[in-house]
Amino acid sequence: MAFQEHDERFPVALAAGADAELAWQAVIDIKCHMDRVCHLTLPDEKTVRGLINQHETNLAAIDAQDANAADRAMRHHLTEVLRSLPKVLADRAGLFE
Repeated sequence: MAFQEHDERFPVALAAGADAELAWQAVIDIKCHMDRVCHLTLPDEKTVRGLINQHETNLAAIDAQDANAADRAMRHHLTEVLRSLPKVLADRAGLFE
């Protein structure tokens, strides 16, 4: 799926643009768990559209050099990812034991 490839490149590009590659390296250690969640939730087209909108909002704030808006947009994005966890855990508990 093309979206998944772009979704994986998004945080790498953000880290590079923020000159925070070391922070990204720290995240990679736990990224496999989020990748699993991502693969389990992305088949839903509504979810994909929402993620694209969140990425666009993040990029618009960065392009506008609005640190507060970028912070809000990223926090919203990460909160939405966390909100998906209970459903994924309930539906696929065996994958997370």
